[in-house]
Amino acid sequence: MFDLQAPIPVLISTVLPLRASGFDMKKAYEGAMDQIGSDKDSGDMWKDWIRVVEAEPAHNVHEEQQKMDILRKIYRRAVQIPLHNVEQLWRELDTFENKLNKLTVKPQFMIFFSGL
Repeated sequence: MFDLQAPIPVLISTVLPLRASGFDMKKAYEGAMDQIGSDKDSGDMWKDWIRVVEAEPAHNVHEEQQKMDILRKIYRRAVQIPLHNVEQLWRELDTFENKLNKLTVKPQFMIFFSGL
């Protein structure tokens, strides 16, 4: 059905039309990352997953908060892995947290580090 040798963005664009039939892209990424996310070369997959979640529309404040929680969870999982692009993901996580609320950035990072 899919050309598994194709670059990930091509695979994603092939799968995106399946959303209309109830296909859950976020769950597909979560399952894939559970299997291959700890590979040092999976950094681009983590970034793709983040972009997919960012692209999801939020129709109200509750959905927007859920989206931010999911993004935070993805970033936190990714930066715990020694990926080739972990520094870039750390910078993105810092920017993400700063955009949400500058007052809570330090406590969020302190909470994150205390859980390691």
